[in-house]
Amino acid sequence: VPENLADFNKRCLDKSVAEQIAGKIEGQKGIVRKAEKTRKKKEVELPFSLSALQTYCSKRWGMAAKKVLEIAQALYEKHKATTYPRTDCRYLASGAFSEVQETLKAIVVADNSLEKFMEACKVDAVPRCFNDKKITAHTAIVPTTEAPNINGMNDDELKVYDAIRRRYIAQFMAAYEFDSTTIITECCEEFFKTTGTTPVIWGWKEILFDDESKNKDQTSELPTVKESDPVNCEKTGVTTKQTRPPAAYTEGTLIADMENIAKYVEDKEAKKILKSETVKGIGTEATRAAIIDGLKFRGYLVVSGKNIISSDKAKEALTVLPESISNPVTTADWEFALNEIASNNGNPEKFQADIAAWVKAEIDHIKGGTVQNFKEKPGFACPNCNKQLRQRKGKNGVFWGCSGYPECTTTYPDKKGKPDLTPKKEKPAALSKFSCQGCGKPLIRRAAKKKDKRGKTQYWWGCSGFPGCRETYFDTNGKPKFKEDI
Repeated sequence: VPENLADFNKRCLDKSVAEQIAGKIEGQKGIVRKAEKTRKKKEVELPFSLSALQTYCSKRWGMAAKKVLEIAQALYEKHKATTYPRTDCRYLASGAFSEVQETLKAIVVADNSLEKFMEACKVDAVPRCFNDKKITAHTAIVPTTEAPNINGMNDDELKVYDAIRRRYIAQFMAAYEFDSTTIITECCEEFFKTTGTTPVIWGWKEILFDDESKNKDQTSELPTVKESDPVNCEKTGVTTKQTRPPAAYTEGTLIADMENIAKYVEDKEAKKILKSETVKGIGTEATRAAIIDGLKFRGYLVVSGKNIISSDKAKEALTVLPESISNPVTTADWEFALNEIASNNGNPEKFQADIAAWVKAEIDHIKGGTVQNFKEKPGFACPNCNKQLRQRKGKNGVFWGCSGYPECTTTYPDKKGKPDLTPKKEKPAALSKFSCQGCGKPLIRRAAKKKDKRGKTQYWWGCSGFPGCRETYFDTNGKPKFKEDI
C-alpha cells in the first residue's frame, strides 16, 4: 500500500481506493517482476521450564497453572517419570548427554508407539539444550532414565508427560526446513507482493505436529514462477477487516508475562533487575501458580472459559491503592536489596525494618482517608451504557472512566472530585477554498487521531456537508487529493 494511502501499519483505510484498483486490474494481464526463494531453518524450542510447561498446557488444553504444577509434581514424585519440576531453567547439564540413549530407550519401553521417531534422532551430536553456562539451580524438565508405567497415569498426567517426552525427543531431530517465497507482480502499473512458505524437511515437526498442523503449513505454498513470467488477473476482491483489542489473558499467558514483566517497565535499572537470572519477573517458578490461585480465591480474578479477567473488586483495589504497591518497580527495588544482602553488602535486619515501616505507612495512609475508597464516593452513571464511572489516575492526572471498559471506552475529565459531564463545545471548523466533488460544498481539513510512525500529525479532508455528504480525501502537502489525481 503506498504511504499516502496507508496508516502507520501499512493498512489501506480508504475502501473506495481499494475497490478502484481491484476493478482496474480484474481480467487484465500482468508480469512477474521479482521471484525469490530462500531456504530457511527453524530450530526446535528448548525443553520445558515450569513456566513454559504451564504456558503450553494452558494454551493446548486450558489447564490451570496450579493443576499443571500438581501434575508435574506427581510425575516427579509418584511416577518417577520426569525430573524436578519447580525449575526456571530450560537447559540441561553437559554431563547429562551421556544418559540420552538410556533415556530414549526408557521412553520406548514405556510406550513403543514412539519407536518410529527414534530413527530420526541423531545422538552423536550434542544439541544446544546441553549448556552448562545456562544452568541455574535446577535443569529443564525432561524424562528420566526409568521407564514409567503410563497405564498408571490418569488422562491429564499422560497428556503432560507426553508433552515433556516429545519435546525431549525433538531435541535430537533435524531442524524444520522450509522455502520462503516472495513474488512481486505488476498489473496495470500497480504492484502486489505475495509471500508463502513451502515445507521441505519436517524434522522435529514430525513428532510435535499432527497431520492437521502439517496441512495448515502447506496452505501458504505458492506456485513456481520466475521473473518476467506473464500472469493473468482472473479475479479480484476487497476484504474489509477490523483491528482487534489484545486478547484476554489465559493462565498460561499471564504466567509468561509475570516472568517477562520487564517488557512493561520503562525504568532502565528496574528493567535490568527484573530481566536478570536471579529475579526473572514477578514471583518464581514455584510461586506464580499460587499467586494466581490466591487472586482467584479472593475474587480478584474471574475465570471465563480459558480466559481470566480482573474483577470489579480488583479494579476498585487498583483505584485506591498507592502506585508503589502495584508497580513492578517495587519488586525490582526489593530484589536489588536482597541481592545486596546475598553478596554481604546489605543488612537483612534493616531491610526487614524498612519494609515493615513502609507497609505500616501505606496502611495508615489508606486508613487515614488520604486515599478515598471508591465505594465511599457518590455514584455517577456512564451516559453511554449506564454502568458506574470510576475515578482513575493516568499519566496526565485524575480522570473518570467507565467500569464497562473495554466494551465502553467513555472517559471524562475530573472536576473537583466529580466527572465533568459538560458537553464539549467544539470550535466551528474553518471552511477551505476547495470544493467537495460529491456535493460541491466546501471541504474542511481535519487532524487524524493517530500520528504517523515519526510522531507527526496526519491530516485528511472531509465535506462540510457531513453527515449528509460523507466524501473524504487524503491530504497531500496541505491540499485534498482528488480521485482523478490517484
